[in-house]
Amino acid sequence: MSTDHKLRGAAVASMGVPERMSTVPAKDSQTTESPRVATPVSQRYTLLAVQQGGQWASLCPELDIASCGDTAHEALDMLERAVSEALQFQHDSGVAAGQPVPPADLETFLAEARAAGTLSTRTLTL
Repeated sequence: MSTDHKLRGAAVASMGVPERMSTVPAKDSQTTESPRVATPVSQRYTLLAVQQGGQWASLCPELDIASCGDTAHEALDMLERAVSEALQFQHDSGVAAGQPVPPADLETFLAEARAAGTLSTRTLTL
């Protein structure tokens, strides 16, 4: 990631990805045919954490949401909370939770982890 995108401080959320939807039948007592109602599809998100100096920086590459913590576990917990809140906001407001990290920026983030020998991951399914 560029210096501007270095993960420091509080969670950062970018906006722009449309919500994935599927349809399921909804019961309607007045008709014989059930109308289709859009409902969110369960989605898996990757949570990555790398050590940067004295802190751990965490990133969800599918949504470009970031956080940090004193330990890898704390950074991933904080990121999990930020992703959940962004997705809840998306559900409540219709505003997209985020957009994928550009591949070059993701590679830079992962290269830092490889160079330092520190990378912790978690999968979040919502």
